[in-house]
Amino acid sequence: MAIKLNRTLLIPPFFRHQSELGSYDDHASVLEPERVIDLESLAKIISIAPYEDAIEKCDGRIQTILLNRMCNTGLVIY
Repeated sequence: MAIKLNRTLLIPPFFRHQSELGSYDDHASVLEPERVIDLESLAKIISIAPYEDAIEKCDGRIQTILLNRMCNTGLVIY
């Protein structure tokens, strides 16, 4: 979608899958994006930026988030 809209794709950290967690306390553990996707290859086809850049450039506010599937964040967007 970012390619079609000519937008920069923000790359957030990824939550570990629960099957990788040793205990419930580790549920919030995150993986750096570089460990999940090939950022160098992705950058060849689209402009990318780390999520932290958006926080800085947008004064800590993000206006729109597009989810490609249901996720278990507890957040409801209408």
